[in-house]
Amino acid sequence: MSPKISIIVPVYNVVEYIADCLQSVMNQTYLGEMECLLVDDCGTDNSMDVVRRLLERYDGPVEFRILRHERNRGLGAARNTGTKNASGDYLFYLDSDDYISDDCIEVLTRPLKETTYDMVVGDYFPLGGKGMGTQLTYREGGLLDKSAILEAVCQQEVYVMAWNKLVSKTLVEKNDIQFPEAILHEDIPWSFAMACVMNAMCVVHQTTYFYRKRQDSIMSQSKGKDKSRREFSSYSAVLLCVLACAKQHNVDEKSFDAFALYLFDTVAHLAFGNKVPWLATYRQIREAYVYPFESMRGDINEITTYVKLLHWKLPPFLGYVLLAMRYGIKNWKKNNRL
Repeated sequence: MSPKISIIVPVYNVVEYIADCLQSVMNQTYLGEMECLLVDDCGTDNSMDVVRRLLERYDGPVEFRILRHERNRGLGAARNTGTKNASGDYLFYLDSDDYISDDCIEVLTRPLKETTYDMVVGDYFPLGGKGMGTQLTYREGGLLDKSAILEAVCQQEVYVMAWNKLVSKTLVEKNDIQFPEAILHEDIPWSFAMACVMNAMCVVHQTTYFYRKRQDSIMSQSKGKDKSRREFSSYSAVLLCVLACAKQHNVDEKSFDAFALYLFDTVAHLAFGNKVPWLATYRQIREAYVYPFESMRGDINEITTYVKLLHWKLPPFLGYVLLAMRYGIKNWKKNNRL
C-alpha cells in the first residue's frame, strides 16, 4: 500500500512565488494519498489571498488544509505546526518560495516499495545566487547503517536543509524531533537530530526540488554588521543545540568532530570578524563541548590541527585570547586583502 504523504508549506510574504509553489503540488503524479498543510505565519502581503484563490479553483486529489498562527513565529515554528497536524505516514517540507518537479513525490516514494526507510533524500537544483551548487554528494541507493548515516551528514555529503526529504512521521514523533524556534539555520540541528536516530536512509540522485536563492530574503536584506551579528547569534544557538543532541545520543567523536568544529569555526569567524563580545558564549560552548578534549590524546601530528584545537586545553580566558589572536589576524588579512 502506498504511504500517505503530508506536504508542509510555511507561508510568509511570498506573494511572487506562492502560486508556482502550490501549482507544483497540484501537479503531482503520485497516485497515493496526499495532503498539503499550508501554515499561515501572519505575513504582511497578500500571499494568503493568492492561496485561497488557487484553492477555490482546484479540483484534484490533494487535500489542502490551512493552519494559521496568531502571530508571526518564524519558519521553525511553522514547520512544527505543520508536523503536529500532519496525518501522513511521511512528511515532506516545501518552502513557499520554492517548487518541486511534477514527479517529485512519485520519485521519492519508489524506494519505499522495497524497504521502509526513515528518510528518502532527493537532489535539488539551485535557482539564482552564486556558489550554491548541489550538496548531495553521497552515493545513490539505500544506507542501512546508523553510524554511516550520521557520518554522511557530519561530513556534509547529505545537505542539511530539511526540504526535499521524505521523513517518517513515526520516527519524528517517537523521538520528539522539532525545529528550534526563533533562530536562523534551524535546519542544521534538525538534520543532526534526525541523523542521530535514523537507521535507514535512501539517496536518490534525481532532481526533484528547485530551490530559489532570493535576493529579498530576510538575511539578504540585512546589511553588514547587523547581518553578521544575527548570524553569529543563530550559529551559536545552533552549535549549542547540536552539542546537547550529541551528548543526549552519545554520538562518537569520530563522526561528530568535523561537523561541530565546522560550526565552531563559523561562530568564531563571525564573532571576531565583527567584534562581537562572546566570552560568555565561549564558556557555554566549552561546558557543552567535551569531544575535542577526548580527541587531543597526543597523537596529533599536524601542527595546524594541533593549533586549531589548542584553545580547548587552555583555561577559558586564555583559550578565548588565543582565538582572538588567530581570528583577528585572519580577518585583518582578509580585510586588507593580504
